[in-house]
Amino acid sequence: MDKEVLLIGNTKSFMYNAIANGLEHEGFNTSRVPMIEDEIRRAGVLQPFWILYLDEETVGKEFRDQYSFVKENVLMNNPRFLIIGHDDELQDIFQFIPQDIITKTYPRPINVQQLVSDLNRIIADEEGDEAKKRILIVDDTPASLHSLQKSLLQKYDVYMCNSGMSAITFLVKDRVDLILLDVEMPIVDGMQVLEMLRSEPTIRDIPIMFLTSKSDKEHVMKAAKLNIESYLLKSMSPRLLVRSIDNFFESPSYLKRFGKKD
Repeated sequence: MDKEVLLIGNTKSFMYNAIANGLEHEGFNTSRVPMIEDEIRRAGVLQPFWILYLDEETVGKEFRDQYSFVKENVLMNNPRFLIIGHDDELQDIFQFIPQDIITKTYPRPINVQQLVSDLNRIIADEEGDEAKKRILIVDDTPASLHSLQKSLLQKYDVYMCNSGMSAITFLVKDRVDLILLDVEMPIVDGMQVLEMLRSEPTIRDIPIMFLTSKSDKEHVMKAAKLNIESYLLKSMSPRLLVRSIDNFFESPSYLKRFGKKD
């Protein structure tokens, strides 16, 4: 788990910068980002830790679009998400960001050493979990299958199937932690395979991410409405692909549902 932090808030605040300086002093690569959607996007959204610092300059209904953007990206990319603020500021933001996607909240002013200690503990806990997660890739294109397998093998146990039926046959006998499912397969496409997987009682709870070559708004919105964890673009670099999956397995929502593997 990388020591990378996306710190969102009032970048002119003394306390905000004290937090950033404290994190950097302890070896955390910290991206300082104002509460501006384009700035957050430019900073990259795949850091394993997101910290939202609230103060009088970043709280209020006028920030609802920014809160919504943060929420959608936390749900999509699954970082550890921490929020710092006064009780009234936290209660205000809970109207826009559900508490079940938040890893931890801290009062303001914050004890920076406590924050650093918590982040290091999370990293130590994750690195202490030595059992490799098992991933099944379902894709009808051999080149795509082997490219994905090569990207993931260093960190995960990877299995491959070239159709929905072969995937179901495999899953009846072998349990996995995540399914990467190609949306655009011929004959039986990813949507139909998803329905088949969800209809099988013994495997319906396995997390699924869609693989797609399409990033247009229509396909993104369609995927967001389905009961899947996320979608991944086939054009992603191997590093970003692995980071996205790492973040999913390290996310509060995954750990709450499945816990750590022994």
